[in-house]
Amino acid sequence: IGPITYIVVPEILPQRVRGLVSSIVTSLRWAISFIVALFFYDLLSVIGDDGGYWCFGAISLLGFFYIFV
Repeated sequence: IGPITYIVVPEILPQRVRGLVSSIVTSLRWAISFIVALFFYDLLSVIGDDGGYWCFGAISLLGFFYIFV
């Protein structure tokens, strides 16, 4: 899902705001990646190893269906 933002942003936005929006989207993406990495082991300690991987698998599946639709 990550590289899709770099493809879509230049196509849908005017030239004058592309740089600003690209930097905001990149910063937000890295912040979310940091939050996921920070709380991953906390999640595993609460719902267990299997539950953590099933949770991320379910989120990925939901993302797939969102993009597909």
